[in-house]
Amino acid sequence: MFNYPCVVEAAPNRLHRGHSSHVSCVRVSCDDRRVLSSGGQDCAIFLYETHTMAPDWEWRGNRKVKLPLKHPECDLERCATCAERGPAPLPDPVWGPLDKSGKLMGWVQPPRPTEWPDEGPASEEERDAL
Repeated sequence: MFNYPCVVEAAPNRLHRGHSSHVSCVRVSCDDRRVLSSGGQDCAIFLYETHTMAPDWEWRGNRKVKLPLKHPECDLERCATCAERGPAPLPDPVWGPLDKSGKLMGWVQPPRPTEWPDEGPASEEERDAL
């Protein structure tokens, strides 16, 4: 999502994830704190909580795509803007054991991990060095 009109190459943007296919309609609340989007094929409506970009925020990240730092009053579990990576990905299905009746078995989905696995440098200085 970009500020409109977007006339600058590599303009600051925000990524909102969730729909399984294209987005057919987007609406922003009058106070810019919520974004409502409706999907095309998934027939879903998503309500994202966002934060207005304040001029005193510090910018970081890739030289072309930059993200604002977390808002001090943000609820990371609910905020699409400040949550950097969202929930951890689902693990691959595994072949499960027989059920309690001893008749059924098959592929089962293990529980979702509560955190992302450690994928590399932890400090901001180490990330910037890459």
